[in-house]
Amino acid sequence: MSLFMQTYEEWLQSNIEKEKNPRRREFLEKGLTHSTLEFLRLCWYPTVGNLDHLYPE
Repeated sequence: MSLFMQTYEEWLQSNIEKEKNPRRREFLEKGLTHSTLEFLRLCWYPTVGNLDHLYPE
């Protein structure tokens, strides 16, 4: 597993655990869209180096 995918899984799981709204939690459990994931993998993570302070939508 790549470093990005490990970081992404930890970040997403953390957001799922913190989410209080059941509908939003269900949405997060399904995962982010392919385009969002690719943006994070190809643009955000290489530039910033982390996913801190991001709110998944």
